[in-house]
Amino acid sequence: MNDKDKINFYLVSVILLTSVAIGALLSSYSTALYISNFPRSSLPYYFIFSGVISVLVMWILIPILETTDKKPILLTQIISIILAALYLILSWWPSKILSLIYTFLFVGIIPIYAANSWDIAESAFDIRFFKRFTNKFLAINSIGSGCISIFSYFGIDIWGQGFLIYFSLFLMIVNCLAITKVKLEQTTTSKSRTDSLSLRIYPLFLILAGFIALLNLVVVFANYQMMFRLSEAFDMTQITKFMTVFYLVLNFGAFFSQYYAKRILEGFGISALFIFSTVIIFIFLLPTIVNSNLYSITLFNEIIWIAYAVFISLGSQVALNALPLGLKNKGQIFINAITVNLARIVASFILLFFVYRYAFYPYMILAILALSIMLILSCKIKKFYGETLLASIKGKSFYLPVLEEEHDYHFLKGQVNSLLKSEDPIKIKLGLSILRGSKDKGMDKNLLNLFDNPDPLIRIEAYKASSDFKKLYLAQLTQQLQKETDPEATWQLLYLIFQKSPHSIMEKLDEYLHSSNSAYQAIATIAAIKYGEFSQVRDAIETLEKMTNSKDEDEKFFAVIALSEVSVGNPVDLLEKLINDKNYKVAKQAIKATHNMQDRRIAHLLIKKLSQSNICHDAMQSLLKIKIDVAPLIFRSSLKINVHRYKPLIRVLCNLNSLTTEKSLSRLISKAPFLLSIELAKQIALRATKFELSEPFKKNILSHIDEIIAELNTFNFLLQQQTNADKKNELLFRRQLAEKKLIYYLVAVIKPEKIMEIYPKLEAKSLSQEKNTEYEIALEYIDWLIDDRNLAKKFFASIEDQLQVSNLSSSQLKLDCWTKKILDHESSEGKAMDTVDKVFALRKVPIYAHIPAELLMSIAEECQFVEFSKGEKLIKIGDYPDKIYMILSGSVAVIHNGKIERYEKENDVVGLFVLLSGRKSQLEVVVNESSAMLEISRTVFEQLTNDYPEILREIAKYVVGIYIDVVESLGPNESIS
Repeated sequence: MNDKDKINFYLVSVILLTSVAIGALLSSYSTALYISNFPRSSLPYYFIFSGVISVLVMWILIPILETTDKKPILLTQIISIILAALYLILSWWPSKILSLIYTFLFVGIIPIYAANSWDIAESAFDIRFFKRFTNKFLAINSIGSGCISIFSYFGIDIWGQGFLIYFSLFLMIVNCLAITKVKLEQTTTSKSRTDSLSLRIYPLFLILAGFIALLNLVVVFANYQMMFRLSEAFDMTQITKFMTVFYLVLNFGAFFSQYYAKRILEGFGISALFIFSTVIIFIFLLPTIVNSNLYSITLFNEIIWIAYAVFISLGSQVALNALPLGLKNKGQIFINAITVNLARIVASFILLFFVYRYAFYPYMILAILALSIMLILSCKIKKFYGETLLASIKGKSFYLPVLEEEHDYHFLKGQVNSLLKSEDPIKIKLGLSILRGSKDKGMDKNLLNLFDNPDPLIRIEAYKASSDFKKLYLAQLTQQLQKETDPEATWQLLYLIFQKSPHSIMEKLDEYLHSSNSAYQAIATIAAIKYGEFSQVRDAIETLEKMTNSKDEDEKFFAVIALSEVSVGNPVDLLEKLINDKNYKVAKQAIKATHNMQDRRIAHLLIKKLSQSNICHDAMQSLLKIKIDVAPLIFRSSLKINVHRYKPLIRVLCNLNSLTTEKSLSRLISKAPFLLSIELAKQIALRATKFELSEPFKKNILSHIDEIIAELNTFNFLLQQQTNADKKNELLFRRQLAEKKLIYYLVAVIKPEKIMEIYPKLEAKSLSQEKNTEYEIALEYIDWLIDDRNLAKKFFASIEDQLQVSNLSSSQLKLDCWTKKILDHESSEGKAMDTVDKVFALRKVPIYAHIPAELLMSIAEECQFVEFSKGEKLIKIGDYPDKIYMILSGSVAVIHNGKIERYEKENDVVGLFVLLSGRKSQLEVVVNESSAMLEISRTVFEQLTNDYPEILREIAKYVVGIYIDVVESLGPNESIS
């Protein structure tokens, strides 16, 4: 907990404590004020009018109190202070009218402080922190309120019952001062809140509101019985003392119950708090049925209020915190003020109906009925709590009905006509994709019109889509073949004819086989090998061999297509040659031709090709489709792989579903280097969404969780011990990677189908210490998923750095190679900079901030330390530089059209724009003061972007940031050249 959180914690504790104390003092005083001035037969009316007034007051104040804007909140509270002070003056002239007015006025003031105080508390912290400390806040409220009750008891004896009002005024002022000082983590104003959302569409809120409404029915029934008997036995002073003792016992009882509330929440989940409360209330209701006297009813009231103040308050605060920020405050007010008081009004009308007719037994029957419904609602809260968290994570309302696939299809199919008529190639391709997936028997005439589209790519897609339709006549296709001129479109059309009528190709086999058009030769080769006589097969193989050895790229391309469609021996050497072909189209198609092969040499070749960015994806797909079990090969390769090639290998291995896949993954988990282990955890979690993990594999993963937690706690310990800023930053980054690994493994074995829902938010955590609300919600959702509460405690203790590691030297800790290297490192400068110092320097550049050190090391090893004197030209106009520079010290001026456009200083990158644009420089870069830089070649930089595409996102942010700076620096009449 940092200094800001500590200050907020103390201020929020004061706000909550004073609001609870104000409620207790004003409630005691207003109760005594009413009972001493009016007959007990009018108590139902007291409950009705107090409820109506509270609802009206809160309804009027909702636009103010549902925000966390301090000014309107403070204004409301100052008005309440003035009204309370005015009572002290007017009380010198007592009257029943004044007593009646202020009885209900005090009742109206109570929810203002009660509802708003928890809004402030929730907005002062993120969701995980608030959940962790809600129990402490409630405990502080209980013990603080107990002390205040003792003080009030003796205060009444010494100064009389008016002391309660003076003391309440003092606490109101303290509450206002604390609100002015507290710093809010999340703020909403009347302009910024989400008006489009409604609480009614959140099942969690409806169930919670229903539960608390039913509870308040029981509260009113019990409270009425206690007040009825009090009015029989005591006068006003005695009633005031009795109520003060009542609240004193309540506060201390609540304080001692806090410990159990936290254990129930952590051990059994949020629903258990509500179930436990309901059962306890029911147990203590039974004695009041058997022996309905003042003390049994008072004990029943105490139990209800302790359950309400401790277990239900904790559960409701945690549950409400799952709502979106724009609705959180509104939900708090509705439940604490509107729902509570409306329930009490209903209960009062029930009392009014029964009061002259029956004894207390009808209330008890109604109370039992209410508790039964509460028990049902309690069981539903956990489910909807998780769904509400998920809605916040996904950034959309989970309650909106999702169209089923059938409805989606019919909706999209209705758009096909307009899409196919469009002139936009993207829309046409979208329409063709929908049409291909429809498998409809009808033939859309717009599809036939696309056969004459001038764009060959659209014609190719149209031919592919036509293969799914039976009502397509051979004559139409033959006629179209005579008009087709594009080689690839010709091939696709020939293949369509072959699919519809193989004999039509066989009829012209000799003509096609000896054609000068390689597309015709390819389709003839396929037809001959599949359906031809022995002599035709021999001629086809000879033709195919000539095509593969041809220097013409089109011939080789169509030869490889033919190879991928037929099975001719085991042409490993031929395919190896074609896969290594310089032509991308040939190499790509040759890789596709390996799908049906069963040779390990091909598998080894494909694994090597994973390092080539242009065909990496195709190699991955072939490894997944090849007819042999490649899992053991990939496992062995993973242990020897270059750091830049680990991601494709792990992704292939985790997408395999062979007999040895899980065995290979299990062995790799324990042997994988640090960086590879992060990607492995992530891919296993994604794999679990597609294939169900076996129980032995899950046990293997769980057996490693303790090791990862130990690793995480080691990083926590090293961070606490470290003082060097560069080392601390690097350790923090490693800790976050270890944290992700732990989260991925945990989710994979618990609820794998949910990983895709929260995955983007888990990736969102940055190096900065700033709190990330979405990440915190994702963690809370994981907490909701975990049924094993002991595992959950251990997990979050390490994530939130609550476990302590004894003082050990780095040599005694189990550390990865890079961590050992940075801990033992001694800094160097200038030309003596070593690889570690260069990594530290590169890490300070925004585009490199999130790149693992193992990848940065490959850049750092290639970086050259260079120095430039003032006035030297780093980049000239018309240059096409093949280097970029990172400024370690000094600065440079970027000049455009003879004017200085901007200055680049320490940790900025120079030459990036020119390198990315691929054009000659339109800018001139001159050294403004003697500078030291790291020089990175184009080759190294491009290798990094290929191996770690995430860097492109950081480059985009960097470029946009500079663009905005330039725009802001220009005058209103200037433009960017």
